[in-house]
Amino acid sequence: MILVLDNHDSYTYNLVQALRAHTAHEVRVVSSSDADEAVALVRSGAAVALVVSPGPGHPAKPADFAGADAVLAAAMERGELPILGVCLGHQGLARRLGFVVEAAPRPRHGWRSPVRHTADAIFAGIPQGTLATRYHSLAMRPGGGTVAVPGERIGPIRVTAVSEDDVVQGFDVPGHPWFGVQFHPESIASEHGPLLLQNFLRIVEDAAGSARSSLDPGGVRTSSAGVGGNTGATRLVPGAPRVAAEAGSYAISWHADPDRTVAFIESHVLHRGAGSFRFDVPDADGRTPRWTVLGDAVDLLERGEAHVLRYRPDRVSIDTYTPTGTDREVEVRRREEGCADPLTDLEHRLGRCDVGAVPAEVSDPPVGSRSPDAEPRGTPHDHVAVSSPSAGEEPVELPFRGGYIGALGYEAGVRAMGLDPARGTQPEAVFVRPVRYVVVEPARRLVTLVVHDADAALAEATCREEAGRIAGSRTALGARSATAGAAHADGTDRVAATRPRRTSPVAGRWRHDRAAYLERIAACRLALEAGDSYELCLTNRFDVDAAVDPDALELFRELRRTQAAPFAALLEFDDDGDPIAIVSASPERFVRLVGDALETKPIKGTAARCTDPAADARAAATLASDPKAFAENLMIVDLLRNDLGRVCVPGSVTVPALMHVETYPSVHQLVSTVRGTLERGHSPCDVLRALHPGGSMTGAPKERTVRILETLEGAPRGFYAGALGIVGADGRLEQSIVIRTAVRAGGRWSIGAGGAVVLDSDPDAEFDEVELKADAIRRAFTAVAGG
Repeated sequence: MILVLDNHDSYTYNLVQALRAHTAHEVRVVSSSDADEAVALVRSGAAVALVVSPGPGHPAKPADFAGADAVLAAAMERGELPILGVCLGHQGLARRLGFVVEAAPRPRHGWRSPVRHTADAIFAGIPQGTLATRYHSLAMRPGGGTVAVPGERIGPIRVTAVSEDDVVQGFDVPGHPWFGVQFHPESIASEHGPLLLQNFLRIVEDAAGSARSSLDPGGVRTSSAGVGGNTGATRLVPGAPRVAAEAGSYAISWHADPDRTVAFIESHVLHRGAGSFRFDVPDADGRTPRWTVLGDAVDLLERGEAHVLRYRPDRVSIDTYTPTGTDREVEVRRREEGCADPLTDLEHRLGRCDVGAVPAEVSDPPVGSRSPDAEPRGTPHDHVAVSSPSAGEEPVELPFRGGYIGALGYEAGVRAMGLDPARGTQPEAVFVRPVRYVVVEPARRLVTLVVHDADAALAEATCREEAGRIAGSRTALGARSATAGAAHADGTDRVAATRPRRTSPVAGRWRHDRAAYLERIAACRLALEAGDSYELCLTNRFDVDAAVDPDALELFRELRRTQAAPFAALLEFDDDGDPIAIVSASPERFVRLVGDALETKPIKGTAARCTDPAADARAAATLASDPKAFAENLMIVDLLRNDLGRVCVPGSVTVPALMHVETYPSVHQLVSTVRGTLERGHSPCDVLRALHPGGSMTGAPKERTVRILETLEGAPRGFYAGALGIVGADGRLEQSIVIRTAVRAGGRWSIGAGGAVVLDSDPDAEFDEVELKADAIRRAFTAVAGG
């Protein structure tokens, strides 16, 4: 067994993934906080090697390294046990060998350096000048006041690698299989990191002896790609079969004008505030919306299945909305249950959802406008999708097939990490379980209504009734369009679209004004220089003037019209008398899980658009080549590879797109794509536990950085910086990062915005970026409400 000691880092599982992909040894991760367990494994002989991970802090500080130091001491007592220390582990091993660890000549976070090395041992076969990724503020001091060179013996060590700034990047200990590397071989941007780790594994096998070798007959599994590969498609491993929808559901699809249908459902079908939602879902590319999913928590069939879950740290409130018989009115019933964790509770509830093939039909023209003898037949099918209305057209595909749609707040993610975050007045998570929902696919002008109930006959009857109501109302809406309010593709109407638009940002105040925010950036820099963090995603909040209180649907439509975001969303619910609304125009995919294929698309790096096309092109090109943006994005890509590595098949985590510029109406963004294959035995909620809160909203290492940010920001983030979207009964996840978002709570609107603080950050430019990110939303407020 290869023992990996985790120093509470956010890159440990990148090492684990690489090791597991290249050896048949068990690779076991033990936290440095559980040092006694790790020491026992070392002393018992169960461990055939020790890998000490990177991590925040200083190896001389007991709070940072005492546990790891005890494990290193036990491992070194064995003498022949191979040891690999990475970054903090490298520094800790050097310190045990009598060297001083001090501030590096210049901190390097997300920096790639050409490395000169000895070309033997763990550097065998690696070209000179190989680029290695560095995340460190500290370094070992070789002593003697001289510049170390590869191959030089200094006391008990031999220097094996040096960077361009003469910092020791590697050493070994003659007579013992002990190795340290200051850089990060597991980073996606380290050119020959996988080969270095394979070389270490060969040394492990040599030390263990051929009789004890557990490698495949071919020896160490080799790869010339980056860790997990940084090019190529993800190889899918067949998983449990995914079925179409909850048993008892019935679906009806018909062709219709998508814009008018969506506008009518928003305004006249959904019970707004009763867990009502609209969520745009993009296709696999994550760039443009393909579907719009609409629904609410109204319990049409009065069986208690539709509900809203509102989570606080110790309890969950369950709200059920029942029609009163009076048009457009519902009655709410509330109850509470004890609850330790939203994701555990949600997983339990999803486990009760039966999924399977369901009956469905095509009804074209819509139900309600047909003659009785043309009544469509329900037929079983396999994807809540049917033979299409037109011969040769593709079957209907739905992104939501029952389950929950909602928002997981930032603090819920922090709590899932085992930390105790600041408590706010809002729920930390809210999820809606609809029994009636509509999916609109505009490109195909296709509308699909799904109704769920344990009684299949009742589900069918209700689905037919609701489809007839929506279809008939759609016809009436179309008849009115010639005079007033015909809907556009964005859900607005022609009258609204022709109103003069005021373009100034709405008034209000930042929680931390420029001076206060710059003070916090200075504090971030101290943490970076101390080695406590590599990158901190500091955020701020803009409180809109209390007198400005637009309708959430109007605000959503305006924001969607101007921003064209792939994950536009509107969620409205009642929190014990406080109407809460989340209006989002997020461009960022937090996570997508379809079958066992996982994807996340972090955004790090922002540049304002320019009105002049040539200047705009230059702005995009500058962003693509900016070293600061590169470092920001790289650190988060490596963090998300780590988080996916917790739940993915070894070797399956890939980066098919590293730092591509994507252009949106008001900004250019630097976007990467990280993919992996979900390992058997892990659930969608396990994925959310592994990833949440999203690394692009924390920084790295995540655990230490989250603690620092909580102190600096001084208040909970709430739903901002959390995740919003689908947790499907079929195992599907479609979630966005909650950015470019306004939240109404406590009778007032607020806008969250932030940015990554790294060593090369310009404080004033950071505050300017925060204002830029909030600007489009502030202008949307002005357009619909004045101010």
